[in-house]
Amino acid sequence: MLNSNWLLNKLRNTAEPCIGTWVTIPSPELVDVICSAEPDFIVIDSEHSPVSFETAQLMSMVCTSRNVSPVFRVPDVIQDQIVPALEIGSHAIQAPNISTIEDAKAFSYFSRYQPVGGKGLSPYTRACNYSGEFAGQMIDEANQNTLLIAQVEGREGIENIERILTVKEIDICFLGLYDLSNYLQIPGQLDNSKLIKLFMGLIDKIHDAGVIVGSIASSKEQLDFLIRAGVRYITYAADCEVISRSYRDIFGSAKHKKTGE
Repeated sequence: MLNSNWLLNKLRNTAEPCIGTWVTIPSPELVDVICSAEPDFIVIDSEHSPVSFETAQLMSMVCTSRNVSPVFRVPDVIQDQIVPALEIGSHAIQAPNISTIEDAKAFSYFSRYQPVGGKGLSPYTRACNYSGEFAGQMIDEANQNTLLIAQVEGREGIENIERILTVKEIDICFLGLYDLSNYLQIPGQLDNSKLIKLFMGLIDKIHDAGVIVGSIASSKEQLDFLIRAGVRYITYAADCEVISRSYRDIFGSAKHKKTGE
């Protein structure tokens, strides 16, 4: 990807957290509405949503028109999912279920050009500005200009995290509090002291490896906690949940009232 990567620049050049959200509804118009609130990034989710690559490219275009970084979450570490996600101009690729060092190495290999990886080059893509004129520049710059985000979710990933972090092409290690609570067999107990201890210990390991920590917040209180904990890549809720919750609050507070009261 040749164009400016605002998310990468902010992560590398400031100490501020970067805050975005998940988008599961395949709508460029909705992305434009969310971008008007000035998030740092938007995660276009293809793991749990019906978003196609054609729609994702339009959503990515909307993001970049607003100086918001588009992040694409692929459904798995699969070459034919990662490559088109890069070609549509994503500023970052987020991969779920990174459980072993082999998963991390495959993620890097499919995402990077030679000599680091094995991604093939086509200049006739949005990422390469649609022209062979930029092919040499693409090889030189793309490996440094695209973020790789590894989601460590299950027991195997948590127990292998130190080995996963040795793959130097991984820029961000993403931890979910619900995943950690499930690992500890205390599902959903996000305030449990055992969970907090594990989470802070993993943050220390990630920072020691020179990698940025990512996580998800579902409330403003969780958001504040993550910022205090040193998490710098934070996804807040998701489009469908925010919309549903807002309308439930409005309708729930009004529809049982009697007119004239």
